Amino acid sequence: MGSHDSLNGTEYGNPEVPGAVSLQKGSLDRLSELYSENIIAKVLRTSFDQLAANCPPSQYPETVPQSGPSQGRYESRDVDFWTCGFFPGSIYSLLERSIAHPRTLRTNVSVPVLRETLEQVGRLWSEPIHSQALRTDTHDLGFVILPHMRPRWELLHDLRALDTIITAAESLYQRYDPHLKAIRSWDTFDWHEGINITDMQENFLVIIDSMCNMDLLFYAAAHSGKKHLAEAAVAHSRTLLKSHIRVEAASRPGYPGKLYSTPHLVNFSPRTGTIKEVRTAQGYSNTSTWTRGQAWGILGYAQTYHWTGDADFLDTACGLVEYFLLRLENALDYVEVFRGDQGQRVGRWVPLWDFDAPIDDVESPLRDTSAGVIAANGMLILSQDLSRLGRHELSARYLEAACNIVQDTLDLALAQEKARLTLTAGGTLKVEDVEPGKRFDSILKHATVCFNGASFGKSKANVVERALFGSGNDDAASSSSVVQGNQAPASHSHIPTDSSTAALSLLAQELQKLNSNILGLTPALSPSVGPDSGVVHCPNSPKNNYRAHKGKRQRLNIEQSPSIGSETVSHADDEDADLSTDLLTGRKLEALLDAYFENVHPWVPHIHRATFRREVLQGDGIADHSLMLQAVIVGALRFVDPATHQFSPNSVKRLIEQSRQKVLMASMNDISVEKLQALTVLAFIHIGDGEPQKAWPIVASLTRTVDFLQLSVEEAERYPQAFLRPKPLSPPSTWVEEEERRRVFWNIFILDRPSPTLRLTSPRWNIGLTADNVSRRLPINGSHWNDEIPAVAPFFGMWDKSAAKIGNSVAFLPVHYPSPGSTSETSGPQYDVASHGNQTSRPQAASMDVSTIGAFAYYVESLESLCRINIYFLQQKIEFSNRLEVSNWLTRFKELDLRLVHWKMFLPAKWQDPNVPRDLATTALDPNMTLAHITHNTSMILLHQRIAYPEPSLKSIKLPNFHSAETCQSAAIETTLSAVKYLELAPPYMPLSPHFSFCVYISARLLLVHCRYYGFELDPQFWTLVDCLRDISRRWEGRQKHESTTCLSSQFAEHLQYLYHLNEGEPDFSIGVVGPIDDRCLQATERERASAGASSSVRIHQFPDSQLHTAQTGDYTAGKLHSSSAPGIDKIHPLGDGMATWATHSNVTAARTSESGKPQDELANIISSLTDQHFMGMDRVIAFDDFNLELSGMPTGKGRTPDSLQGQTSGGN
Repeated sequence: MGSHDSLNGTEYGNPEVPGAVSLQKGSLDRLSELYSENIIAKVLRTSFDQLAANCPPSQYPETVPQSGPSQGRYESRDVDFWTCGFFPGSIYSLLERSIAHPRTLRTNVSVPVLRETLEQVGRLWSEPIHSQALRTDTHDLGFVILPHMRPRWELLHDLRALDTIITAAESLYQRYDPHLKAIRSWDTFDWHEGINITDMQENFLVIIDSMCNMDLLFYAAAHSGKKHLAEAAVAHSRTLLKSHIRVEAASRPGYPGKLYSTPHLVNFSPRTGTIKEVRTAQGYSNTSTWTRGQAWGILGYAQTYHWTGDADFLDTACGLVEYFLLRLENALDYVEVFRGDQGQRVGRWVPLWDFDAPIDDVESPLRDTSAGVIAANGMLILSQDLSRLGRHELSARYLEAACNIVQDTLDLALAQEKARLTLTAGGTLKVEDVEPGKRFDSILKHATVCFNGASFGKSKANVVERALFGSGNDDAASSSSVVQGNQAPASHSHIPTDSSTAALSLLAQELQKLNSNILGLTPALSPSVGPDSGVVHCPNSPKNNYRAHKGKRQRLNIEQSPSIGSETVSHADDEDADLSTDLLTGRKLEALLDAYFENVHPWVPHIHRATFRREVLQGDGIADHSLMLQAVIVGALRFVDPATHQFSPNSVKRLIEQSRQKVLMASMNDISVEKLQALTVLAFIHIGDGEPQKAWPIVASLTRTVDFLQLSVEEAERYPQAFLRPKPLSPPSTWVEEEERRRVFWNIFILDRPSPTLRLTSPRWNIGLTADNVSRRLPINGSHWNDEIPAVAPFFGMWDKSAAKIGNSVAFLPVHYPSPGSTSETSGPQYDVASHGNQTSRPQAASMDVSTIGAFAYYVESLESLCRINIYFLQQKIEFSNRLEVSNWLTRFKELDLRLVHWKMFLPAKWQDPNVPRDLATTALDPNMTLAHITHNTSMILLHQRIAYPEPSLKSIKLPNFHSAETCQSAAIETTLSAVKYLELAPPYMPLSPHFSFCVYISARLLLVHCRYYGFELDPQFWTLVDCLRDISRRWEGRQKHESTTCLSSQFAEHLQYLYHLNEGEPDFSIGVVGPIDDRCLQATERERASAGASSSVRIHQFPDSQLHTAQTGDYTAGKLHSSSAPGIDKIHPLGDGMATWATHSNVTAARTSESGKPQDELANIISSLTDQHFMGMDRVIAFDDFNLELSGMPTGKGRTPDSLQGQTSGGN
């Protein structure tokens, strides 16, 4: 695949990285500073001071001198300087912390006050920079635009910010030379003595720093679909592999690859593409290794690998890291400084400004803390990616090195001058020095650029990086700061990226493991400060409530505990005590959400993960989403480590029942989308628990309610206002909310389908969602939804009962169509993501693009195929003495078979979309992808089983019995292989969908039927499938062990064993592929069959051999079906090309003597078509080899998006 095919990067949970990080306990106090009020206070003070003098701002904070007239205060640069994006980016970092992680804000000031203040000042600082996106005279647009425009888009859904990002990327693309395959960094280089490079026709200057602007191109490409941006980024990165990567004659223990260093500047000839010269503008010499440049290379290539998955970029990034660490380890001892207050030597891991520069002052060598932090950021990205590749040793090595750099940087360079927030009598925020007269505006010292970036994506624990990478800097006047040199092209600092967000959140988790009380340091938020008090006002300042982008959900008033960081809770034995109060706080809530999104969400992907987590973890988010959180408890508490919540097994059981009752009671009072989401989770759990009687009424209610709320139709297709019928739902405020509603419908649709997971114990289930009341687009792929990339999927073609009545052809009913008024399968809508008018803009119809659908949509399609086979084939009442009915029935069989074959045929070569965020991956096999595959195979089994194992009334018709039996057996074996591999790769406690169990059960039952019908030995895969069901049962049980389980998987496994014993001990026992799982139902069915004298299942010796047809020329033999040469079977062969004949039974004599010969001709024709080589040679079964076994998110060629893992699953979805 082309590297640019993987265009995305968000999150779906952080994988565990093996290896412990050893941090000294003495460092924990300093690490806790990253969560302190000091961080917020310093940022706001700088903002207040400069806005008071100049609003809106025209200059932006850059450096903080440590001596001279401006000592301790920021000096500023004009808005057109390359560092202008870092300060507003820092503000938005803190805003994200206040929204996503409010409990980490260790301040007595109300979170709503901080949030509104940060949003106001952030917008004021960000607005003047919009115009910079149009510049084509600089390559620094990634640094200028992304740090603040990206969070404006992701946190506030500001479409103008996304447009600015895309515009900036297009502007940067204007500097791309397709001949050189590189982006010009500088136009000229004439500020060093003796250097005068000004002719752009003869010179093409590229610096290593440019690698960190590739993220802008990748991000814009992912959000706009403009692949030329990503292609340019990949080409530029490859060019620099040849020009800027030097192989070093050195090695480092434990790393087998090459070590690399980087020069700073390369000058190409635009005419020939050859390198004219290699030199430096900011390092010590043309041949030295400028430390910051090496760090840019590490981060840039780590990001590029994260986007593309290209092994060359991974090798380069790792080689740069190894050389960076080698030089730190081999530095002379005087780089270490003894700190008496800390009782240790520090500084080993804080790099010097140039690895090869001579040391003028051994007492205070020139350092660059920014270089260390930038390199550590890249190492964290690599650590996460290497872990996903299974290279755990190297992953742990880089994680440990990054943590060492962070710790040492804090020990050496954390500014000791602190600030704090106060409230005036009027409720206005004010900042003051902790020690009067001691002021230093930045957070870290010994760097060259202030506020050198942060990560602004969606992470679970991103408080560390928000503080650490929003760091201050020193002026060259300080004896221990780096040499500034020429400031015009000063080295760039870290830019915000989604990849760094995920990696840095991993760092935060590691630090929190060592300091479990960090969150406990957070005091309860002050209730005395109202949400509207203390807001900083500025002339013409915009007021924009972040919640306006999505309406609040219905609340369920459940009292929440204000305590934070509680480690041990004593649970009373009071049966009426509300145990959820303690669970929905602090780390327990985080663990519960993790368990839900890692285990339940991949199978029920109807919540936008990032939005839900962000809203729940904000100030009053628990109250806003209390009902859904109760459903989360029902679904996920069993998968939470008991050591986290410390509930006894009885308490867990009682808490789940309490939460279930809350959801049911609240959902009966009124209706809302959130109530549908909560009830869907309950129904899913009840089905998996083997409690269909509890699930049936919920599903019935859901199907009627989703129709009443008009969620079964697209927003644009809603029913006209009916007489006395209120409009139940307001239009969605964003396309993300609209897609969430669409997914709510499809998850209810899945519950409504006649999958025997619910219906095996019920006599008949009539579906409630049909073509009469459904007109819905399929869900878009998971990566688009998770990344909030607007996209449009085609409508799904559902069959009208009258149109699909047997006798009517279904061959031409569409699978997809672009709009309710169209039946074309080749055209449909697209979403123009480059022209965002407003948040409620609707997609415009164009050519249909099925690439926008992913694994979840394909699972919906596969399940509907199963439903059609059940309704329009298996349940049809056919009079087999009527030749016309038999002809129509066999025609329907062939049409359904061809539709299944075509569905498989037109699947993408690789199911998993290479764009999927690797954080979403819970397994190497996507959950919904796997489920769609085995559902397809199950459909093949259920369709062919009536031909493979014919009932008495079909014995007289010459049909390809053995070919269908081979198809069924092959489908069962491939399902076995898929189930075994999925369970092998899945996390040990991850549950599987109840429908997964059903498919495994049907395959096992088929093998038993096959053995019984043809007299073969039972295939040993039968017991493999039984073992799979037991493993699925264990997983469904979760981490909380119970005395016994009666979940659906367990019931399936027990019933298969029961059938096996009947098969072994009862000579007259008969069994069909489809049948009840309840023993009493089974016995009643057997009595009913005996009294009726006929059965849909067949006893092997019930009919004489003469009634089993032999083929005149057969390609398929009993041997191909693993025959054991049982008596009476060895001469039986399926039909080959021989002409079918109608058996001469008296019950069909009347049909033979009908007035017209046409029915007989039609029947003969359809039988002939079923036995020709073309029909029997079609590829029907999805084999295990068809599966994509690569890790989710790894480059796999063109494919669809896994919807799990989200998580994935997912996820994800």
